[in-house]
Amino acid sequence: MKKGSENCHFNEPADLSLCVVTAKGSRVTDGIIANHLFKAREIWPNIPIPEPCRKTMSYEPNAEDIDPNESIPNDKNDIRYIAMRECPDVDIAVVYIKGQYFKDKNTIAVSYYTDERPYLIVMSDGTIKSDYALAHELGHILFHTFFAGIANDPNPYKRPDGTIDYAHDNDSHNVMWPNAPLNAVSTKEQREIARFSTLLGNTSSDK
Repeated sequence: MKKGSENCHFNEPADLSLCVVTAKGSRVTDGIIANHLFKAREIWPNIPIPEPCRKTMSYEPNAEDIDPNESIPNDKNDIRYIAMRECPDVDIAVVYIKGQYFKDKNTIAVSYYTDERPYLIVMSDGTIKSDYALAHELGHILFHTFFAGIANDPNPYKRPDGTIDYAHDNDSHNVMWPNAPLNAVSTKEQREIARFSTLLGNTSSDK
C-alpha cells in the first residue's frame, strides 16, 4: 500500500482530508487501512477522499478502557490531544488502537464531534474484520456536519423496544445499520446528505 505522506496539508478545500494515526499496540496493517479507505470511497463515491497523511503514536491506548458513550479526554496523555498535535490541519483524524472492543464489549469504532478540527474516529482492532467500519463512522461525521444542521438518517433505525435511533439506518444491508454489515450499501438519499457536509466547503447558501 502507498502509505501516504507525513505532510498533512491538502490543497483542495473540497476534499475530505484525513490523517491516519496508528497507535502503539494496534494490530492494524497497511493492507487493512487500504481496504478501509477503498470501502469508504466505494460507499461515498461523491465524496473526494484523497490519500491520507500517515502518522504513528508512541502512546498505547486500549479500546477496552474507553467507554464509547462518554466524551474522550483531551489531556496531554490521551488520544484527542495527540491527534490534534499530530494532525492539526485536517478534517478528520482516524486513530487505530489496540483492543478488540471498547469497554461495552460490543462497539468496535467511535466518532467524536468537537468544536475544533480534526474530528476524531477511533478504530479498535475489532475493525480489522469489518470492511465498512470506517465508511460507517465517516457517515456519522458527514451527517453531523450537514450544512443545514445535524441530519437524521433518511430511514432511521427502529430499536427492538420501538424507540427510534435517528443516527442509524433501519436496513440491515445499509452501511449505517448499527453494526456495519458485510457487503454494505448506501442510498442515493444518504449520499446526497453527505455531499452537503460543511467539511466539503458547503455553507447554507450552497443549496
